[in-house]
Amino acid sequence: MRLTSLEEVNLSANRLSSISSAFALLPNLQILRLHSNRITSIPDLSNSQSLYLLDVSNNDIENVNTDMCMARTLKHLDLTCNLALRVNTSTLRPKKKGRLVSVVDVGSESMSGPFQYGFSETSGQKNKLCIRQIRPRNDNRHVFGMIDGGSNDETVSGVESLKMALIKAHEHLGQLGERLGASALLLYVSHDELLCAISGQIGAVLCRNGNALDLTDDMISSEICDEQYQKLRRDNVTITQDNLIEGICPSMRSLGFSFLYPAVLPNPTKITVPLLDTDEFIIIASKALWKFVSPQRSVDLIRAIRNPQMAAKKLQVRSLISFIYMLRFVIDL
Repeated sequence: MRLTSLEEVNLSANRLSSISSAFALLPNLQILRLHSNRITSIPDLSNSQSLYLLDVSNNDIENVNTDMCMARTLKHLDLTCNLALRVNTSTLRPKKKGRLVSVVDVGSESMSGPFQYGFSETSGQKNKLCIRQIRPRNDNRHVFGMIDGGSNDETVSGVESLKMALIKAHEHLGQLGERLGASALLLYVSHDELLCAISGQIGAVLCRNGNALDLTDDMISSEICDEQYQKLRRDNVTITQDNLIEGICPSMRSLGFSFLYPAVLPNPTKITVPLLDTDEFIIIASKALWKFVSPQRSVDLIRAIRNPQMAAKKLQVRSLISFIYMLRFVIDL
């Protein structure tokens, strides 16, 4: 049987030791996830006509010829958590003329003073990366954050000034922010406390002695409470059946969406949490994770994992698996 219509393959966590080069022959294959196996080498996938994302993280790969991975359509290549792998980034060349390659060296970036951190991301349903992270650079400011553009990637790329302030970021969106918007969260870690500012639906959870402390509480809830509903009615705003304001905005606190003023404002919520000796780690994630994985479950999943990059990857995988099972349940119905 020819799988000519196959668009996505996920063979992760199956103890595979090799990959078939036949994947490159599938004309419509866009996403190939093979992480968390025992793969030692990557076959030639460069002739694939449509491969968009290749995830071979958390395997046993020691050497890789990046030219064999670089299909003309490739946008995301994940080689993280291959502990013995060393990649010469100077040899990375896109096959399509005029395209750029952006490399994130997680190994060298994952230390920030006394902290270690890891991250994992994947494109959404439209094959666009609509999430932007804020990570510490080589200075003493331990600021972490996330921007979620929902289904659009335009607002995500336009808010580099978010590090200055969420309100400034809202102003910086300008004309783009009239019809589009985003959620944003900033987290500053000092030696004795956490300072958090959030506008929209991004969640942060602190692990305190094995217990999940939800810093953002109900911020990521998709439900609009009675008090909010009454305010929206006074502002003559429509709430659709899927609980979106005017069918587009998920929260009354969001960056952008200027055409919904005064019903929707950036108006960030500010949170201060004293740090204790029993505090272990913090999870920052978009609502795509919290929709499927509870705060306590997320803490339980990664508490025993020492490598923060592997921990981040596990949470991403868990939410993806939960989403797939939800689809199966709906189809079975």
